[in-house]
Amino acid sequence: MLAIGATACRRTEDGVRPAAAIQYPEPRYPSYLKPPTSIDEVLPHVRPLVRNKTGFQGAGLGVAQSGDTVTFVLGLDADDLIVQAVKQAMEERGVHVHLVHEYEMVGISRDDALDSTGGSAGPTPPSRATWKRLPGSKRIFRSRNR
Repeated sequence: MLAIGATACRRTEDGVRPAAAIQYPEPRYPSYLKPPTSIDEVLPHVRPLVRNKTGFQGAGLGVAQSGDTVTFVLGLDADDLIVQAVKQAMEERGVHVHLVHEYEMVGISRDDALDSTGGSAGPTPPSRATWKRLPGSKRIFRSRNR
């Protein structure tokens, strides 16, 4: 053990020991981070979600019984593939699911909702959010400042 330590500490004649060239592997995209392409890939992950009776801030999706009807209110940025997988998993349990988008609740189209958020489907930061009337609508919609 001592001989290995002494060998590693040796210096060359000029006092500098050359560093060994290190070969790193080529960068790769992790296979576990690939986005799902079908509902069948997502279902094994959402089935436990729809069975859980407790959730992050109270009751989970598992409290709905067979024969119940639930409504999911979807934001503008909801991923359709994930939403359809959750809906299918709930319906496998016998729960009827209605999907309603926020923009439908205020009586506007998806395009108008995207226009009011500056073309972004992502969430609006509270500090930049305002309430305004959209043209042709009698209802008020939350949007970003322009």
